[in-house]
Amino acid sequence: MLRRFVTLIVIGLVVEGAIFAVRYRDLLTVRHRVYASSASPATRDEFVLAAHEVLRRPKLTRDTLELLARQAQALGEFDLEARALDAAVRLDPGDATLALRSADAFRRAGDLRRADERYQAVLQSTDGGAP
Repeated sequence: MLRRFVTLIVIGLVVEGAIFAVRYRDLLTVRHRVYASSASPATRDEFVLAAHEVLRRPKLTRDTLELLARQAQALGEFDLEARALDAAVRLDPGDATLALRSADAFRRAGDLRRADERYQAVLQSTDGGAP
């Protein structure tokens, strides 16, 4: 009897782990792989697909968004970097350093209008750097 109970518990844990792995495959892919600028095109494509899936999620942590942004920048995927940092700024709008990183990412992505808006917002929030 105890043996059946333990077997059922183990089977339940394995099934739960498998469901978790399938449900959060995109986050696991982004979180547990280190991407470098010398990554193969297949690896880059895998990252881009996983990153797009991650960015569609309704709830993300700042840490996940910053990790995604760092990996995107390392791969030269500046649009993804900008999107991730923009989402992080929306989570923590009072962080001027994060906002500057976001503005820099918009600039790298070629979105100069949004970069300028973000730079201006930082200047206004810090009183233009006045003492």
